[in-house]
This record gives sequence, structure tokens and C-alpha cells, in this order.
Amino acid sequence: VGQARTAWRTRLEETIAADSKNLPTLSLTDAHPGGLAQLYTEHPVRLSLLIREPIALGRALDRARAIIARSEQRAATHGTGPIHLGIGTATWRHGAEVITVPALLRPVRLTSATADATLTLDPTIEVNPVLTRALRRYQCTTDIGDIARAALSSAGFTPRSALARIGALGRQYLPGFEIHERLVVGAF
Repeated sequence: VGQARTAWRTRLEETIAADSKNLPTLSLTDAHPGGLAQLYTEHPVRLSLLIREPIALGRALDRARAIIARSEQRAATHGTGPIHLGIGTATWRHGAEVITVPALLRPVRLTSATADATLTLDPTIEVNPVLTRALRRYQCTTDIGDIARAALSSAGFTPRSALARIGALGRQYLPGFEIHERLVVGAF
């Protein structure tokens, strides 16, 4: 049963990853620091606290609603429609293909029942399974899960050291590896 579950999850992750290429995303890279601080404490945060400029907020609300709709569509089709905060963007080459994925994934509840949207981080984090499999394929034996878990501590959520460790491993094992600091909400 364990092997069947693992195989199912891998196929589901691959299907979702292939389906993720043209999904709506919401960048929080330039979000207001006060809103980000509240988000990182795992308290519900209104999108209007993260994006304060009215025109940008309108666009962000449209994107948030599109992400919610796509997540609901995936849940109806695949039985699951996760929404994550992608932390950092990792890029590397696999043969002629360039692969780009969020480095860290933090589940987020995204709701839009009012004129504003609300984001709430779940208390878990993982290195993107696509990145983890690539590192394993190139013989990396480091416990990748420990790197992600180190970003969550009693002092709060601090992803920079985890991104630095992932960056060092990626440069050591993956061809053409680069990592950039970005925050993106999406159905990935």
C-alpha cells in the first residue's frame, strides 16, 4: 500500500507540475513589509495589507480569485487543489530543458469571500518535490527535509538560510543551477 501511495503521489505531482506551466500566480516579492511580517506569523492577512497601491491591489485580487478558481477546478478533477506560497525560484538545466520551480513550498489558505482576499500560512514547509527528486537523481544525500524545517523555528519563519543551503546544494549537484529570492502564491 505504501508503494502504491508513493507512486500515486508522484504521478499526481507530475501531472500537477505539467499543468502548472500556465497557471495564474500572485507575486508578493514586493509586498509591504508590515503585511509580510504578519503573514509570516501564520495569522490571517488581508491582501490589502500586503499590496497597498489601489491599482496593483485590484490586479492582485483578480489573480487571487483566478488562483482560487483554478485550485477548485483541480480539486474537482484530481481530488486535490493545493495552493502554496513559493519561496525562492530555482532554475537548472536537465539536458536541453530548463526547469524553473519554486524552491520552498508553504501551504497557504487563500479565501476571497469579501471584497478583499485573505491569506493564511499553514505551519508546514517543504522543499519542492521536483527539486528534491532532481537533487536525488544527481546523488545528493543531504536530508533535504531538514533544510526546509530549519526555516520554521520558535523565532518565526526565516527562509533565507534555507534558501542559501538549497542554493549551495543546487550549485554543487545541478547543472546551471540558480536561485533567486521571490515570493509567489499559486496552485503548485
